[in-house]
Amino acid sequence: MQNHPWKNKVAVITGAGSGIGRAISRQLARRGCHISLVDVDQTGLDETKTKLQSCQGKFTTHRIDVSDKAQMQLLPDMVIAEHGQVDMIFNNAGITIEKPFNSHSIEEWELMIGINIWGVIYGCKYFLPYLKQRPEAFIINTSSLAGFLGIPTQSSYCLTKAAVKVL
Repeated sequence: MQNHPWKNKVAVITGAGSGIGRAISRQLARRGCHISLVDVDQTGLDETKTKLQSCQGKFTTHRIDVSDKAQMQLLPDMVIAEHGQVDMIFNNAGITIEKPFNSHSIEEWELMIGINIWGVIYGCKYFLPYLKQRPEAFIINTSSLAGFLGIPTQSSYCLTKAAVKVL
């Protein structure tokens, strides 16, 4: 493998149990990153970790609900204890509920805002002190084109992704 600027860096990826988070994990692992995989779905985390076995690096899993402030507050210290450093966080966890605005319950709004907005805020807030200690550190927040426009059955998702876009 050619020397890559991400070799031996430590990445934290939320939503790593599937989809975009899994794809980010695979790409970074191929480039020599050590990765802390974060998701609420332990089965998904285990599947992602298995897919990384052919890559060199240290891969750890954390079953964490990104909308839970207390869990997210503890996560940076867990990552540091296992990896010794953190160089980047990908705040990628997100959900959508496909319904028109007037069909959403308050609980559905709270769930969506908790994961898609508070999860990103907690990731930024609690990892920032550690990232500032590194010579090159990154915070990457996953948004969506939906954050630029309204979609009739995706108003809650559009709102949360617009918030992430401007953070």
